[in-house]
Amino acid sequence: MGKISTPYVMRPKVTLRILGTDVTLISPIKELAEAELGINLEFIILDGVRAQRQGALEPDSFDVYDQWFHDVDLIWPSRSIKPIDTARIKAWEQVNELSVFNSSNNHKANLSSPRKRLFVQPNEQLGSDKTQYISMLPTVHNADSFAIIGADDIDHHLSWEMLLSEKWRGRVAIQAEAAIGVLDLLMAFDAKGEQSFQDLSNLNLEEIDLFIRMTRQYQVKNQFLKFWTDKVPLPSDLKTEKPILSTMWWTNYISIKASGAKITMCTPKEGYRGWFGGM
Repeated sequence: MGKISTPYVMRPKVTLRILGTDVTLISPIKELAEAELGINLEFIILDGVRAQRQGALEPDSFDVYDQWFHDVDLIWPSRSIKPIDTARIKAWEQVNELSVFNSSNNHKANLSSPRKRLFVQPNEQLGSDKTQYISMLPTVHNADSFAIIGADDIDHHLSWEMLLSEKWRGRVAIQAEAAIGVLDLLMAFDAKGEQSFQDLSNLNLEEIDLFIRMTRQYQVKNQFLKFWTDKVPLPSDLKTEKPILSTMWWTNYISIKASGAKITMCTPKEGYRGWFGGM
């Protein structure tokens, strides 16, 4: 009697649905990852606010969440994501020390450190005490500021207070994601000397009320042109020849620069707005 061979079963490629924004969900990286891993990657690209909402309310709609690290404050309590076992990450020891050990001596670098929400504690809360399990894998970090669109021959070394300057009234665009746009305005108020806040990453109730009142006063005076989500307004979009001042990500800067538009990324004397991303 002949030997019975095991039938060949052809399995379809695994598909992972990755929810995030176009800041880190980049097509060339997707293609390289698919080729190296032998799986399909489906990018679900939304603006930051919509990605947060879907991440918190529709956990069955994605397999991997790739976003800003502070989103953990929203999607961990909703149980939309699961703990990650660092023992399964071969390159875990290569993760940047700034995110894991919070090694920076600059106070402002610590305001929204991933370390504060990185490790899963025995009670399933998040904290800085090192454990085997993490909430999110730190991946990218950068430092952004604001840019002047429509001009490229100005002094790069400027100040956050320009967001509130009378000179730019009606031509200031602010990022709509609260964790970014609010911080930018807080730094502007601080730089202008209008108000100093004890901890920019953790306002108390009185400071929140004060911030809202101050921001509203500038809105009434038409200081702000637009609160943008994923597309920075350009002078050409608004049919104006006057430059626009907008809070900015470097990815926005690169895409605008590549389009041929004049743009200057500014170096605030008070420092940049730093951020971390993860998945």
